Amino acid sequence: MAKTRAGRPGGLVCPVITPVTPHNGLNGDALSRHIDALVPHVDGVFVLGSSGEHPWLPADVEREAVAVAGKQLDGRAALYVGAGQSSVDATLRTFDQYADSAADYLVVTPPTFFPLSDAETIDAFVTLADHAPRPVVLYNIPQFAGNGISAGVLREVAQHPRIVGVKDSSGDLSLVAAFLKARPSDFAVLQGRDHLIAATLRLGGDGAVAALSNIAAPLLAELVTAPGQDTAGHNRLDALQDEVDRLGELLAYGLVGALKASLELLGFPVGAPQRPARTVSAAERDQIAKILHTFDGRLLAAF
Repeated sequence: MAKTRAGRPGGLVCPVITPVTPHNGLNGDALSRHIDALVPHVDGVFVLGSSGEHPWLPADVEREAVAVAGKQLDGRAALYVGAGQSSVDATLRTFDQYADSAADYLVVTPPTFFPLSDAETIDAFVTLADHAPRPVVLYNIPQFAGNGISAGVLREVAQHPRIVGVKDSSGDLSLVAAFLKARPSDFAVLQGRDHLIAATLRLGGDGAVAALSNIAAPLLAELVTAPGQDTAGHNRLDALQDEVDRLGELLAYGLVGALKASLELLGFPVGAPQRPARTVSAAERDQIAKILHTFDGRLLAAF
């Protein structure tokens, strides 16, 4: 089994996009360059998340992306790997594939498509954790997965020694507060919606998995590490969140499409989104370039 640096998740984690070639293979060189640019600013890299188009990628591209990311990180930051599939058995097979990888954490949603009761969700997570070759981070994104994680489910499964945290992308801040109240002291709660990072940090959250860190890791790192204990700290937190929200306006042109267009503009050749998602138009690309221009010095620099 590969050596990992897993402890408690936290800080700034980048859900890295997956660069592809014109023939839809992995562009490993582009992924390596992107990771090298991210490492000075992030605590972790999340391969095969939503920004990485996990549900739509070919299986061979996924396996290669995990291998390339692990080799390139080489312990410089934690490696999170999206391993959740539509069923428990399919996820267990994916666990087997990554048992000898450099993954520090395996990230899983609830099983998808068919609606689940809380009891079924608990059973699924406990079964997965019992067999996981790495610590498990839960991923709550009900708007995509079709099933969510309630505070009651979290309270039960967070007692499992192999389940160490949750990324919440529901957009429901009251649920984040409930997660923080329900968790054990050593269990991490990470915000997955960029516009709710400051609010989550104020509640006692442990960090963020921020899509915009793909293009603006220096800015997102400032936000995640900003002090917030006094009035001046709160004001700085708010100001940084306002900047992130302004940058987030480019996501109106499509999550993956806008991120990939932004990275191309910053000097990272990452290819097109997976079909049926579309590449941004020339006019949209111009609008994205205008937004990026206002953040000069706070964006990721290509080597």
